[in-house]
Amino acid sequence: MDLIVISGRSGAGKSVVLSVLEDQGYYCIDNIPVKLLDTVVNALNETTQKVAISLDIRNLKSLVSLQDIKKELDTLRQKCNTTVLFLDCNADVIVSRYADTRRNHPLMQSDNLTLDEAIAQEYELLQVIREGSDIQLNTTNLNVHGLASRIINIIELTSSNHSPSEFKLIFNSFGFKKGPPPSSNFVFDVRHLPNPYWDKKLAVQTGEDPDVQEFFTQYNEPALELERIKTYLNGWLEAVDKSTSRRFVTISVGCTGGQHRSVYIADQLARYYATKGFATQVHHFSLGVTHSFNCA
Repeated sequence: MDLIVISGRSGAGKSVVLSVLEDQGYYCIDNIPVKLLDTVVNALNETTQKVAISLDIRNLKSLVSLQDIKKELDTLRQKCNTTVLFLDCNADVIVSRYADTRRNHPLMQSDNLTLDEAIAQEYELLQVIREGSDIQLNTTNLNVHGLASRIINIIELTSSNHSPSEFKLIFNSFGFKKGPPPSSNFVFDVRHLPNPYWDKKLAVQTGEDPDVQEFFTQYNEPALELERIKTYLNGWLEAVDKSTSRRFVTISVGCTGGQHRSVYIADQLARYYATKGFATQVHHFSLGVTHSFNCA
C-alpha cells in the first residue's frame, strides 16, 4: 500500500491536497484520530492500494504526548510505503487566508486564543511531526493550481511503482529574502556571482532568458561555481546506494532575489545531470515555473 499522511499548519492547504489526491485515485480520510491510524490502515491494506490520511491539531492535541504520533508513524512505515507530508506556510499568509474564509482557527475555540496566538501555539505543537516528516512543502507562494502541481510531482516520486532507475534530482532556485525551501537536502549560495540585476536591460529578465545566459558566459565565476557544485554532488551521488528507499534528492540554489543567478545555475545543473542519465526537475520558486528534463 502507498500511504500518504498529511499534516501541517491549519490554513496551509491540507483540504486542497486531499482533493488532489482523491482525484489521483487515493482513498482519502480527513482528520482521523491518531489512535485509529493503525486499525484503519490494517483494514484497508488488503483492498486498497493508495490511501491518504489527514491529521490536524484537533486530534493531535488529545495525545498524552506528541511523541506518540512518532511511534504510530514508525509502525506504519514498517507495514506500508509511507510518506509523511508536512504543509507549512508563513503566519501572515495564514492570517490572510482565515480573513478571506471567515473561519476560526481550530485552537481559537478550544483554547480561547486569538488568531495570532493560535497560529503560534499550533506551530510549536506540530514540531515533532514537522521534524519527522519526509517532505516539507511551504505553500506561502503557491495558489491552488501550483499546489496541485507540486502534489502530483510528489506522488510520482513517492509511489511504490517508482522504479529505482528513476532516481530523481530536484533542483530549486530561490531568493534568500524568503529563505530556502524547507525540504532542501543541499543548499548552495551563489550570491557572490556577477549580478545581471545592475544592467537595466537585464534587470527585468530572468536566468532563463538568452540575454541573461549570455551575460554569465562572459565571466569565469559562473562556470567555476558550476564545477564546484558538480564535484561536490558527484562525490555524494557515488556514495548513494540506489537500492535503498531513497528515490529523490533536493538541491536548492539561492541568490538575493531568486530571479537571475540561482535560476541560471539551477537550470544548468538540471540539464547537466539529465545528460548523465538522471531524471531531473527544476522548480524556480520566485518565478513560479517548473521544468522536467528527460534522461539522455
